[in-house]
Amino acid sequence: MGSVMMGLRLSQEIAVRVEAEAKQSGLATSELLRQIVTAHYESSHADEAASLEKDAERRFQQLIFEIGKTRSAVLRIGLQAMPEEIMEQILAAATSDAKDYAARVADAMKGLTAKRGEQGDASGS
Repeated sequence: MGSVMMGLRLSQEIAVRVEAEAKQSGLATSELLRQIVTAHYESSHADEAASLEKDAERRFQQLIFEIGKTRSAVLRIGLQAMPEEIMEQILAAATSDAKDYAARVADAMKGLTAKRGEQGDASGS
């Protein structure tokens, strides 16, 4: 990436302080200013990336919570409304479907793609 020449105006007080710090550091004034500006924007970019990652993690945790809550509600309703044998059959079929779906999602994340019509279809049919 190339560089661009830029000019700026500073108050006399700040300019004196910048020049003194540059001299004390053994740097040219322009080099000190370049380091300060670069550090600011690199830090800003890193903070933004960390914030986006934190937001994604929070959304993921909320999604997992909602899935767990929904699963719990469905199981409670099923256990109250159906005989235990039928619920066990439903849970066994659901577990098999979930494993198949999770495997297809994992494969898709590795660069493979699901066949047409399979995305989001946990039943495998």
